[in-house]
Amino acid sequence: MTRTLVCLSVLASATCAAAQSGSGPVQWLSDPQQAVRAAQNANRPLLVWIIPPQRERVPIGDGDKLENRQEHALRESVVVRQMRKFVPLRLNRGAYRDAARDFGFSEAAGFEIRFVTPDGQSLGAVPSSDVAVAETLARRMAVAFEDFVKRVYTRDVQPKLEDKEAKPADLKAALKLVSEFRIAAADRGVIALLERERLDAGARTAVYEALAAVSTKDAVGKLLDLARGGDAGATKALEKVTPVGAELLAAELKPDAPHFDYLVYRIVTRASRVSYAKPERFFDNADTAQKTEEVQRVSDVVKQAAEKWKAEND
Repeated sequence: MTRTLVCLSVLASATCAAAQSGSGPVQWLSDPQQAVRAAQNANRPLLVWIIPPQRERVPIGDGDKLENRQEHALRESVVVRQMRKFVPLRLNRGAYRDAARDFGFSEAAGFEIRFVTPDGQSLGAVPSSDVAVAETLARRMAVAFEDFVKRVYTRDVQPKLEDKEAKPADLKAALKLVSEFRIAAADRGVIALLERERLDAGARTAVYEALAAVSTKDAVGKLLDLARGGDAGATKALEKVTPVGAELLAAELKPDAPHFDYLVYRIVTRASRVSYAKPERFFDNADTAQKTEEVQRVSDVVKQAAEKWKAEND
């Protein structure tokens, strides 16, 4: 990796970290070429907010003006959380007219947003009036990113999962994308890979990690079946499921069952970092009422964690 790309990678990571924290201003890039390289390096779409030349802009401090309402909306936590999915570019139309046209803006564009893939394909636009409304902007951002992920799945993931002659390196690259973008639509294709006789150990581990990352019902169910069969790799992967996946697992806890499933309990408490988890001997000696109370306690914690995770990630 060149020095330039290293710098861009660090900058993009800092931007994503600031956005993910939900606090502080977004670290906008200002040079379109740097932004495109950062998007390509990070495999993230661009969010391009176009700013007209200074002579066309409103005086600072006028709270009724569109620009200031947009500035406020872009600082709202609901927008900042979505921003971590993009490489944000604040594009000065006066300084970068050619780039503005390349991104699809008109000659008179101002205070609009366009979403663009790293290879220059449009993912939609947000008119200036909607940029000023945080909830509306956040929804538009979520839709644009979902569209981007669908394109990644269709172009880079699905063909590899379905290709029985795919090279191990290509297969692992596809599985990495599934994990990185938590591509739920890929879950059954990933599960099907486990039926291949020539699946090497590295690819199998990547399959388990991808299933944990997507944490769908089918994905979690497959990992649980394997873990119950003594598969150490699947058991380890289950401890990395999302809080939503942990909530699915918690539904498997039956306090009145003849034999309490401590494996599921241990995985759920570890995956969700539940405090004061009980040792196995507790369930060996506890009555049904005590087991029910503990399962309810854990389930409540997991449910809260899942709701918080969905609010921050969906």
